[in-house]
Amino acid sequence: MQDAGQTSCDEVLPDAVQVPQPPDVVQVPDVEEPDVQELDHDDDLSFMANDIQPMYDDNSPLPILHHDIISIEQVDDMGLLNAGFDIGSSPVRKEVVVEQGNDVAIDMNDPVITTPTKKKIVLKKGMLFDNVESAKKFYKDYAHDLGFYIRNGQQRLDGNGVVEWKWFLCSRAGYRKKKEIEHNNSSKKSKKTRRTRQTRCGCEAYIYVKRTTEGKYKIAALKEGHNHAFVTPSKRHLLRSNRCVSEKVKTTLFNCHKASIGTSQAYMLLQIGAGGFEYVGCTKKDLQNYYSDFRNKIKDADAQMFIDNLYTLKELDPNFFFEFEVNDGRLCRVFWADTTSRKNYVHFGDVISFDATYSTNQYDMKFAPFTGVNHHMCSIFFGAAFLADEKIESYIWLFQTFLRSMGGKAPSFIVTDEDASMRAAIDVVFPNTTHRLCMWHIMKKLPDKIDANLLRDDEFRTMVNSCVWGSETIEEFESRWQAWITKYHLEGNEWLQGRYLIRESWIPAYFRDIWLGGILRTTSRSESANSFFNRFIGRKLALVEFWIRFDTALKCQQQEELIDDNTSMHTDPKLFTSWEI
Repeated sequence: MQDAGQTSCDEVLPDAVQVPQPPDVVQVPDVEEPDVQELDHDDDLSFMANDIQPMYDDNSPLPILHHDIISIEQVDDMGLLNAGFDIGSSPVRKEVVVEQGNDVAIDMNDPVITTPTKKKIVLKKGMLFDNVESAKKFYKDYAHDLGFYIRNGQQRLDGNGVVEWKWFLCSRAGYRKKKEIEHNNSSKKSKKTRRTRQTRCGCEAYIYVKRTTEGKYKIAALKEGHNHAFVTPSKRHLLRSNRCVSEKVKTTLFNCHKASIGTSQAYMLLQIGAGGFEYVGCTKKDLQNYYSDFRNKIKDADAQMFIDNLYTLKELDPNFFFEFEVNDGRLCRVFWADTTSRKNYVHFGDVISFDATYSTNQYDMKFAPFTGVNHHMCSIFFGAAFLADEKIESYIWLFQTFLRSMGGKAPSFIVTDEDASMRAAIDVVFPNTTHRLCMWHIMKKLPDKIDANLLRDDEFRTMVNSCVWGSETIEEFESRWQAWITKYHLEGNEWLQGRYLIRESWIPAYFRDIWLGGILRTTSRSESANSFFNRFIGRKLALVEFWIRFDTALKCQQQEELIDDNTSMHTDPKLFTSWEI
């Protein structure tokens, strides 16, 4: 509550405006206006906000545009075919605005567009309005018809918080003050600032509304003249007052992110669906600003929202499993597995792959999924976790939680990367499980460990692939390994020496009696799993953003399994021979 006569400043009164003040109005000194972003955002950033106002009033339709088509012959007659034009010029284009039955031609290249002779909305001194918002809406509609937009000026509130008087200005009123940069240390580089274009030009157009004794608001003073060009009809949708991120746009953006489609591509989809950029209702930058503000809004509650979502899934499906731990108020470990994944583990959980090499989210938490192979020889999901660190105790907690979620059934065979903490945890939780290392992860490191020139040698690649992937027996592997190591003088390569010492844990020739389901040595399967998960975890996403993408991707994987089931049930494979099995 402000005292009577106290003045508050929403915006700065332009220096150039000189308006006779009513006797009871106190002139308020100019106050530097804060920088504003390109888009005015709503306070409520949820995807289902209810406070978005319609862009246009149904009772005030937009001007109708007619585009004159000029033929090539007319262009040639004007001598324009070989003429040189400045960048951005378009001498053959013009627009006609139909207003109240009169055609007003507008030259699209005229540097200063004047006000049409007849205005659809008439602005007059002494006009009365029920409240300040009605006056603002009227001036906003008036500005829309002419091709400019408005902003708030100074105002005064009485002791009850009621507006006594208020200014509404052209958005280009006044001038921005240059910010003085203080250099405490001349040798220290100043912070890099974003270069912006000037939007103020000292325009003096305004209206001044004052509260009457009857409680209404009257236009006590105004000025209609502008010192700048108006926005032409084809660019009128770019006015800030005509732009907002509508509920339809928010919903489309949300659905696109569920499908791992980014904001830029979502905007392209919006303009195609709307029939043009002018019908979307906002610019791509507006949409990016909205989504950025949404992320900032949820960042302090992101972990809680993620856990609340897991609780909701548990209420909807009692067989949904999840556990989590919090340390010093921060989520440090969480594991989950849905009903379908737990059922798949019962049938296909003998051989599993555990991979913690994926990118982290924006909180530097590792994403660690458990995957397997189904009866169609396709990858399936068993469960996943986020871990704040890669310590032994974290992996022990995760493996024990995974074991509880699967009814205490341990896998017969598990494939992982070379992480030492992971190996130690497996020895504790899965003592009777055979543990091997993934060949694909090891061979993926080879280009970084040897001379790049060797990788361009076709014979070298052939010898290495034949040794690692093609050896059928231990003796065959040993002889081939020594052959290419000796030929290319790699005896001193420490990384290769280390891989040779642990050869029994990743070379299939040493455990050919174990069924692997193709999970250890099939490069395409490992690449497919990495591609599947990296679609929604490789962008430093928040937990909520991760989940909406992950949930959609998991449903797609389960749908593919249903398609394979349907195909195998209702079709027969081609037989290569007529021999009976």
